[in-house]
Amino acid sequence: MKREYLSGDPMKMACRAGMLALCLAGGCRYGLTVESFPPARAPKGVTSKITTNRARFVAELIEVRDDGIVIFAQQRFRLLPYSVIVSSRFDGMSSADTISDRRPPKPAARERLRLVSRFPQGLSPELLQKLLEANGQTELGGEIS
Repeated sequence: MKREYLSGDPMKMACRAGMLALCLAGGCRYGLTVESFPPARAPKGVTSKITTNRARFVAELIEVRDDGIVIFAQQRFRLLPYSVIVSSRFDGMSSADTISDRRPPKPAARERLRLVSRFPQGLSPELLQKLLEANGQTELGGEIS
């Protein structure tokens, strides 16, 4: 029995090969690219918009911790516990990757946010101290300080 799709017209085979190449090439452009995601282009964390009861911040995400997030906003490094964050939005991230209602994010969302922070590996006490000193701080600020 001859299999028609394995042999035959060279034009049909060339057309099939061309279609396959187009399909494979198109698959390489799915999702975010370096050009469309700023944290991939510079040594900075993702930009965020965070609302607490007392303040609103446009901030860089520095570190994600078990009890809150460290941000750089208004020329200060700050620690915002999850219990004070009313709402948040992180540029280029899914709406599932937010912190809201004064609750910690779900573990998967926390992990994705950690990966787009400036220090995904976490800040050692020594490195944190150097950052604070370089910025003229002795400790992390909070929601209003």
